[in-house]
Formats: sequence, C-alpha cells, structure tokens
Amino acid sequence: MRHWSYGYLGRSFACWPLVREVYAEQRGIALPAYEGPVSGAEAQEIAVALGGTGDWPWETVDRRAAREFDLVTFRIAGVEAHVGLMAGTDLFLHAGEGITSRLDRLSAEHWRALTCRFLRYRDPSHV
Repeated sequence: MRHWSYGYLGRSFACWPLVREVYAEQRGIALPAYEGPVSGAEAQEIAVALGGTGDWPWETVDRRAAREFDLVTFRIAGVEAHVGLMAGTDLFLHAGEGITSRLDRLSAEHWRALTCRFLRYRDPSHV
C-alpha cells in the first residue's frame, strides 16, 4: 500500500493550501483558507495561534513526539512563514513558491536550521 503522501507529490501548491487539502482528504477536517488578503478576524486568529493561546485547534508538541499529519513550521527570512506536514519520523511534505510539493528530511542541515515548532490538531469540540 502506498503512503498517503505519494498522492500529493509533484503538484503545484502553496504550503497552506497543501495542508488544507491533505487534512480535508485524509482526515476529513476542513481548515480555514487564509488565502489572499487576511481579514481582521483572521489576523487575530493567526496571532492567537502563533502565541499559543486562545481557542485555537493546534497545540505545540515536542519534536520527539511529532507524528504523521502534525504540522512543522519554518522561518523564512526570519519569520515563521512556511508550513509542512510530518510524513514520517524524519520526513515532511511541503510545497511553496518555485517548487512543487515534495518530501524533504528534517535532519537536512537547511531545514534543521529553519525549523520553528511542531503543531498537532486537536478537535476543539473535544477539548
């Protein structure tokens, strides 16, 4: 049986739309779009999420506890601005400007230096 991530390789996505599609298709979870200009309410929601407070469906997990479908965030130009999905112990699926979706290793020097944190979705209705 093929790994779930194989169906998303080589496709044109920005990082968050890739996360949204994977969560919808693989987990049955609809995540907000955050595409185009962000509204005031969306900006507040994002700020709360990055601060780790409020009623946000993501909780920070330790790198050693990260598992498939957890998010991993990265600093781009000094700002936490890129996201991928864990696809194995050391693999993450991501996409972005100028690259199609692909698997990379967290242990690669480039990504290891940029890694910010790991986030796990928690169903807000079960908190």
